[in-house]
Amino acid sequence: MVIACPKCDWRPPPNARWACSCGHHWHTFATHGVCPRCGKAWSMTQCFACHVWSDHEDWYHDDDGGLTVEEFIRQFEHDEEPAPADKAPSCYISVGRRGGLRSEVPASQRAASAMVSAPFPESQ
Repeated sequence: MVIACPKCDWRPPPNARWACSCGHHWHTFATHGVCPRCGKAWSMTQCFACHVWSDHEDWYHDDDGGLTVEEFIRQFEHDEEPAPADKAPSCYISVGRRGGLRSEVPASQRAASAMVSAPFPESQ
């Protein structure tokens, strides 16, 4: 299995972290889009590269002989704690004060990137 944005083919690295509206940060593909803290099931996922929201299921692509969804998720079972500072996430998605989502690349990894805001999709 290959996990990739259905719009731009960006592939999330293992240290990528999304933020739930409850404030928890985790790798959304480790739990098939379900927040491990509050249990919210995210049906839409925002891409860190193109910032487009897509149906979470559309990120999973068959690569003929690769991992199944369940096998891919099992890779993250040991990764319950936040990443150490030297393996910090390459980008964060967080809830803004006005209810929109922000994606931010940490200053240590920022090149020409800037903070991007996006509204919640209607289905969330």
